[in-house]
Amino acid sequence: MIMIPQSKLVPFARGVTLVELLITVAVLGVLLAVAVPSLSDLLERRRIGAAANEISDVLHFARAEANSNRGQGVTIEIHPDGTSKLSCVAVTTSSGSNTCRCYETPVCKSEDAFNSELLRVFQLENHRGVSFEAFADWLVEDYRIMVMNRQAITSVARFKVVVTGKRTGAKLHVELNPVGRTRICTPDHSMGGYPACA
Repeated sequence: MIMIPQSKLVPFARGVTLVELLITVAVLGVLLAVAVPSLSDLLERRRIGAAANEISDVLHFARAEANSNRGQGVTIEIHPDGTSKLSCVAVTTSSGSNTCRCYETPVCKSEDAFNSELLRVFQLENHRGVSFEAFADWLVEDYRIMVMNRQAITSVARFKVVVTGKRTGAKLHVELNPVGRTRICTPDHSMGGYPACA
């Protein structure tokens, strides 16, 4: 039997060498460089979908509130912000000279002689990469829709809200028909999971 002297034995090294660590960091860097843009696009598309769903919910809420508000209608106010910093939609009671503006703070001012009441508001800061804007044939007053108890919406025709992502250019439309039903659709197939707009 051959005996190896104790001084010649090399102990087994545990852990990671510097070269292995550098290779791992380089591989992770490449993977992150590929994944981050895709993740940013995914997050923006999620924000677009969330904004479209919230707008649809606000429109449903307005219809339900008009039907349960003892015959008093409500107003959907979707004014564009003059500074382009904010996209917003508000539901207020329809009383007197409604001075409510969804982009102001407070939304309804106290000098409104008939005290229109704010029922619901959705504000989206445009710096987050997603914004929305309303388009329609405004028949009574621009950027306002009057919703009355169990009546067709006659203050606007061909109403839609276009929700757009700044980075991807993806779009969703939230359309409102005369009886108050909403539909979310994609005009250019830029958003999966939604039907095409007619």
